[in-house]
Amino acid sequence: MEFLPLEHVRLRRCDSAASVPQFCNSPTMIVMVGLPARGKTYISKKLTRYLNWIGVPTKMFNVGQYRREAVKIYKNFEFFKPDNEEAMRIRKACASAALKDVAAYFSKEQGQVAVFDATNTTRERRAVILSYAKERGYKVFFVESICEDPGIIAENIKQVKFGSPDYKDRDTVEALEDFSQRIECYRASYMPIDDERDSRYLVNRVQDHIQSRIVYYLMNIHVTPRSIYLSRHGESELNLLGCIGGDSGLSPRGQKYANALATFVRGQNIRDLKVWTSHMKRTIQTAEALGVQYEQWKALNEIDAGVCEELTYEEIQENFPEEFALRDQDKYRYRYPKGESYEDLVHRLEPVIMELERQENVLVVCHQAIFRCLLAYFVDKTSDELPYLRCPLHTVLKLTPVAYGCKVESFFLNIEAVNTHRERPVNVDINRNPAEALVTVPDHA
Repeated sequence: MEFLPLEHVRLRRCDSAASVPQFCNSPTMIVMVGLPARGKTYISKKLTRYLNWIGVPTKMFNVGQYRREAVKIYKNFEFFKPDNEEAMRIRKACASAALKDVAAYFSKEQGQVAVFDATNTTRERRAVILSYAKERGYKVFFVESICEDPGIIAENIKQVKFGSPDYKDRDTVEALEDFSQRIECYRASYMPIDDERDSRYLVNRVQDHIQSRIVYYLMNIHVTPRSIYLSRHGESELNLLGCIGGDSGLSPRGQKYANALATFVRGQNIRDLKVWTSHMKRTIQTAEALGVQYEQWKALNEIDAGVCEELTYEEIQENFPEEFALRDQDKYRYRYPKGESYEDLVHRLEPVIMELERQENVLVVCHQAIFRCLLAYFVDKTSDELPYLRCPLHTVLKLTPVAYGCKVESFFLNIEAVNTHRERPVNVDINRNPAEALVTVPDHA
């Protein structure tokens, strides 16, 4: 599915906000600009997901949703005519309500970034946003989506807008015609961002760390149809012993899985597939069965368990009971002594995510903690959910980006393996009895 050529996304830091006293902790508004069906919501959702994944609290505010709540029944494109005074009053009120919610998010929820998803096609609307931001000391960053390819625009409408409540139970041809007329209503008053009148700094003059991360991310994403395959290595010798970490080779069943994975990949007929592994034996041995070239990434190595490497959970509880309890209290942020945390992994994996966004079809052969971090990015899971995502051995996940999310397909390759998943513990108190440390509760309970 295609939305727009992303090289036609303009990124601007607004001129008006330059005079506002800026502090390193000032919240940032990312303001989308562009005609309908140009991929603004696609970019907004993807950017929100990325920023939350790297630990920057971010929330998206879609003004269209405010409009749908204010006007329960959508009739036709005439609502969007510039000379429709009653409709214009409603639309301004919706934008104002969204701005107030942005302010509440920053002040009450300690958010750092708000993505203001709307057309914002007039200088008047952008001036209102800038004035609102200036009064409160927010930083403002414009992202303008530009696409004039009729084929891409038509595909955008079919893929996204036909699923909108606006066109529920409407004839497809009628819906396409109405939305095309809606675009023309916006085009009549559309004023693209102007370098002289609207902005001072281009993409290479952004002013802070978050804006730089946003620019780098947007410059790496693309919309070419593709799939990403995630697989853990085959069952290892240390898996059989219930030990974590280490660098053991595959068990006999693990080698069977490697061969089954090769058969599965051939059966998928994947165009120009790239294969990535960690530097550890078990992922390399799994990939070698494919009989194709593979690339090793040190960033894909399993979480470093430090002093707990090659221990079972029972041994960790016996030797490091306080550490084991502290990890259960906050599994995402807990760092093993002389080792790593899941939070560390996310930062380590950011270059991998950037490269995955640049690539087309990729198979990543990795480890349980790495698998969880990558999966959490693609399916938008919180840091609290991430360490408990179920990623069984001998199973392939196929992730296919779709309109506003990711389609997930799971393939168990029918080779039995040990279960390495540990659910949330019932008791996380440091003074718990040893037996209680090993009692867990399913996530759905």
